[in-house]
Amino acid sequence: MSDLVVHCTNSDLNSIAMALQSAKIHLIDDTRHGRPWKEIFQGAVTLCVGLFAGWIAWQQKEIAKENKETTKQKLKLEIFEKRLEIVEIIENSFLSQIDDGLFKLPTEQKEFLNKYIHNKEYKNLKNENNLIKIYLEEPQSLIRNTTKMESKIPFLFSEKTSDKALNLIKSGRKLFNNKLNFIDKYESLIQKKTSFTIFKYKKEFDKLRQEVLENHKLLQESLRENEFKGLSDW
Repeated sequence: MSDLVVHCTNSDLNSIAMALQSAKIHLIDDTRHGRPWKEIFQGAVTLCVGLFAGWIAWQQKEIAKENKETTKQKLKLEIFEKRLEIVEIIENSFLSQIDDGLFKLPTEQKEFLNKYIHNKEYKNLKNENNLIKIYLEEPQSLIRNTTKMESKIPFLFSEKTSDKALNLIKSGRKLFNNKLNFIDKYESLIQKKTSFTIFKYKKEFDKLRQEVLENHKLLQESLRENEFKGLSDW
């Protein structure tokens, strides 16, 4: 008979392997029949311990690999979500800037916007038609949002997509400034009693608007080709 005594202070596999290696084995050496049981058994135990230690090492390697892959996929998902957030902000700003409703407003509404900019007493007036919000506050807020995230774009997108996104943001600002200048100078344009200068602003707006539309198209193509093919392609 033999006694195999194993003392483990920890429950992890490394502790078990170390305990097996240091285990005390007591056998009766049956030398009368020429069978050295103690040596044979010790050899078998040594082999088992070696195999067990190898299996432990393999398991630990697999666990480390799984943890690394999980971290990698989590990072990809975080980047993907940040990309979507930025694209949404750019898209909202784009839709606001290309709107040409300002030029179609009745004269009195355009005059109101002009007076709101230049006269302090108009700042406290209640605008039931939401003109200030639609044509001034919301576009300005969207412009500020896109400006704030410009520095983040190169770190989240490929170089090609970053260039196209920044071009779209820049051209969108130019388009908004065109409308803002139109509002700012509308009163003087009316006093000149000529539609030519007003038409000139609208013509310039249409030109800039076409540039913005083209930049938007290029950005959408780059997003499809370089950014949003799916997480597995990253």
